[in-house]
Amino acid sequence: MGIDGEVRVLVLALSLELEPWVTMELGQRQTWAAARSPEIEVIWYRGHRPLKVWEPLRQRIASSQLGWRRQTKSFTSYINGGLSLHCDVLEIPNIPESIKNTAIKLHVALQWSLDNRDFDFIFRTNSSTYVDTQKLLRHVRNAPRSSYLAGVVGELNGAQFPSGTGILMSRDVAAKLCASGVLLTQTVDDVAVGGGAKSLGLEIQPIRRLDVSDCQAVLELTELQTSETLFYRCKNSSNRGLGEQQTMACLHRRLDAPSM
Repeated sequence: MGIDGEVRVLVLALSLELEPWVTMELGQRQTWAAARSPEIEVIWYRGHRPLKVWEPLRQRIASSQLGWRRQTKSFTSYINGGLSLHCDVLEIPNIPESIKNTAIKLHVALQWSLDNRDFDFIFRTNSSTYVDTQKLLRHVRNAPRSSYLAGVVGELNGAQFPSGTGILMSRDVAAKLCASGVLLTQTVDDVAVGGGAKSLGLEIQPIRRLDVSDCQAVLELTELQTSETLFYRCKNSSNRGLGEQQTMACLHRRLDAPSM
């Protein structure tokens, strides 16, 4: 907690410098992320674009040549190489973009955040999510300051995990996940976080998310639904990118989100 008593939330949004994700990120920047508050900072984080020149490196990373060795000095030095923050975008150049690399990217983003930012909670989300920042702040003000992990609970092969659309964790949980090395694996990040929660003895607390596909779905939301929802998954299967951007704009108007 800051010296002024405010609870600070760092939002880490997984992004990609390719369509449709660029347009989705623009939708976030034009709506909920446009608000300015001393309590909330938003950083988008990206790996290296999946160009063909990186395919041999991708194969090497997956092989025993680099080994994905947990917490070894050479490996952590490699994955953190070239890290740079450009305005509000954290670039992770040594990790090629791939769904299998999202866990290692999250590890790097979390460790960078721990080293460089003052926050009490991290909310990890993705490019297609609309975050109701006021309700998020209201929630964390009443949440435990330690050993707290929350999300929409999913299950894979009998193991629970917090859906990657919105993973909320206290600072100490982020530190424990990084220290344990549980995210240093080629798998989807939310599943890896679930594995880390189990190894750390943490129970995933449920939080409310709604899925909306278009502006008509937004219009059909009830006051009760919006009053209890922290974030919304905007997924339009027929018009990826622009569809999500338009849905976020409709949500922003529907929720009458003020500039904070």
